[in-house]
Amino acid sequence: MVKNAPFEPRWASAPGETISDRLHRHNLSLISFAQRMGSSPEKVNQLLSGEAKIDHDLAERLHRAIGGSARFWLNRDAQYRDDLRRLNVEHDRKAVKDWIQELPLHDMIKFAWIKHTSDKLDQAAECLRFFNSPNVDSWRNSYKSISDVVAFRTSDTFKSRPVLPLHGFARVK
Repeated sequence: MVKNAPFEPRWASAPGETISDRLHRHNLSLISFAQRMGSSPEKVNQLLSGEAKIDHDLAERLHRAIGGSARFWLNRDAQYRDDLRRLNVEHDRKAVKDWIQELPLHDMIKFAWIKHTSDKLDQAAECLRFFNSPNVDSWRNSYKSISDVVAFRTSDTFKSRPVLPLHGFARVK
């Protein structure tokens, strides 16, 4: 028996794609559509690209201009926003897992700066707490200037992995 799994594509489809299909079906130009909507062409372009969030008023105007219920347009936009959030989380997870490969985790655990966990995301959370950073991007912004001015020794015998200095953050027990 096949289990019903939720449909979670690795892409997000903006409501503007549905709107574009409706415009084509109704043979409406963007300018005519903007006039029907009582909006500027710039606002219509934001709607088509997914930049403009569909609220109740906009959903009602879409209903009157090209059909579909207001509820349909609100649900279409909500699904799009949910898909964007899910995709951003997936991207962030990969970025976090890649980031912790740059850190001297073994030493950080050995010196009891962080606790060892078997889950990579939990390990990354430990590291972010240690560095007092809310996320990897913030950490990179904080430490990039340091890594730009540091000259690292290199050796042919040993694979060099430049790691940003820990600034003597050793915790005293």
